[in-house]
Amino acid sequence: GGPDDRRAVCLNYAATVGHRQQDNLNLEVFARGVNMLPDLGYPFTWDYRWQWDSNIMAHNTVSVGETRADIRVREGNTCWLFASEDGVHVVTASHDPYPEGYGLAKDAAPDVDLYERTVVMVDIAPERFYVLDVFAVRGGDQHDQSWHGPLTRPTDPDLDWQVQETGTLAGPDVDQFAEYTDRWGRTWTNFPCFVKEVRRATLVDPATWHWDYGFDEGDALNLHLLPVGGPMEVVRCAGRSPARPTDWKLDYLFARRRVDDGSRSLFVTVIDAYQGEPVVRRAWVASEDPLQIKVAYEGGIDLVEIATPPGPGQTTAHRAH
Repeated sequence: GGPDDRRAVCLNYAATVGHRQQDNLNLEVFARGVNMLPDLGYPFTWDYRWQWDSNIMAHNTVSVGETRADIRVREGNTCWLFASEDGVHVVTASHDPYPEGYGLAKDAAPDVDLYERTVVMVDIAPERFYVLDVFAVRGGDQHDQSWHGPLTRPTDPDLDWQVQETGTLAGPDVDQFAEYTDRWGRTWTNFPCFVKEVRRATLVDPATWHWDYGFDEGDALNLHLLPVGGPMEVVRCAGRSPARPTDWKLDYLFARRRVDDGSRSLFVTVIDAYQGEPVVRRAWVASEDPLQIKVAYEGGIDLVEIATPPGPGQTTAHRAH
């Protein structure tokens, strides 16, 4: 598009050391001069960076077992695919946030051998596009995909929300910022005790979350979550660092899967960063094996097929498709 319609996707697969955050495979989307999926950025204070500003659950990525990523890892990060053809732009990258022998991950995030993200940006017209995001993870028994937008409250879909009246994401009896012992036996303060206003629902069919940026130009974001592999839990909450004033809060959306057999989770999302009227009319999973996603918009329906390995991901072996 022209200067006013330019867009970009940023997928962080770096493993550099120094002023590094737990932002393995963090995703940002830029459109028309606006960061539509902004990162928290440089820590507001060093005091709570491991629980909040730098924490993996605070970023637009996936965590395993509510475990902080190992920022000392200098390897295991790979870009597998970077291609652009006829208005379709694709990147696939993997990372290793929970390497073998990492103490915090011993019980909560063991044997994570698949941690991979594929992002597809599709140009429909000079001023219209959408992004398809597929995140694959295997290892541990709880996988959480985090999403947050700007400092505006999103509109939730009409689901059977179950409100947790007290406490935080760490538990109904855990006060905000309080030390707690999680279900893996770790006693600490971590991201879950920094967010409250918790409510949960079961997502059976695709649903959409909406952020209005409040600009005169009408910039907005629709996040379409598409369950794969059966229903998944969605969790809404909001929180802050203790360094922020009490009236400051950032809303989060978590897509959560629990597995008991070491199987992988697939998180499929269609991102519509638009101005004025939404681009995406509907998005759904047409097939799970092979993984095929259909995206409907004015003037057409796209069928996108993505080959994602069941694991392990750290291999150069040929991928069946």
